[in-house]
Amino acid sequence: MEITFTHLQLAGALPPEPPRFGFDERLAAVAGAGGTGLATQVFELDELLATRSPAEVRALLDAHGVRFVELEAMYGWFAGDRGPEEALLRYAELFGVPRIKTAVLLLPPAVRPDADLLAERFAALCDRAAAAGTTVALEPVVVLPGFDHVAAHDLVRTVDRPNAGLLFDAWHVFRDPAGMGVVRSVAARHVAGLELTDGLATPKGGIYQDCVDERLLPGAGDFDLAGLLSALGATGADVPLSVEVLSTELRALSPAENARRTMAAVTSLLARG
Repeated sequence: MEITFTHLQLAGALPPEPPRFGFDERLAAVAGAGGTGLATQVFELDELLATRSPAEVRALLDAHGVRFVELEAMYGWFAGDRGPEEALLRYAELFGVPRIKTAVLLLPPAVRPDADLLAERFAALCDRAAAAGTTVALEPVVVLPGFDHVAAHDLVRTVDRPNAGLLFDAWHVFRDPAGMGVVRSVAARHVAGLELTDGLATPKGGIYQDCVDERLLPGAGDFDLAGLLSALGATGADVPLSVEVLSTELRALSPAENARRTMAAVTSLLARG
């Protein structure tokens, strides 16, 4: 089973702070733990390509047996802003990145467009991504109001593009009362991936603090991850697995130790079936 790491898993910091650890160190950590993929962001690729050629970056990835599996993250399209996506799509094509993560983050005072306009803009985004050879992975986000699993599922079904699907983050699934219902009803063609993480049955602190500081390694908390994996498996989808455990404890560790503990937890979880 291929296990990949999101950008925030090993960054050692949360936005808007820059990563505490450089790309080379994080890449080595993923490879050392037996991972095969990692996510990156536009700013990181901008920095890498300021001093290295695309061929040199590819050679570095090949030397570690790791590939870029995701670009994070595309925002603004739902408001009609196409500016941020140009670099994402260019890099997806340049490095053959199979997936771009996106979400509808309705930060106040933003208002979600009506359903028809939102679907029109999402369909157009998916079509532009298809031209770059990449999938659009839409992540439901429950830490902010306005775009839960039901809304995200409705949008993906409405546009029904072959390169569009839902990216399920276990934390958001289990913090949304409708999360598992959507997981059980989603069509295989609408599944873009699963981010593994765990947590307590009751959020620790406020909901935002629980999301970014209090997550637990897979298998260390109360989430029914076995049930989640089983439900997604029952759809018949081939589900790419990644890990995103946002916690103050893991952010304090070196990338190598973070990756080692994370991979051990995921391997143990999957071995238990």
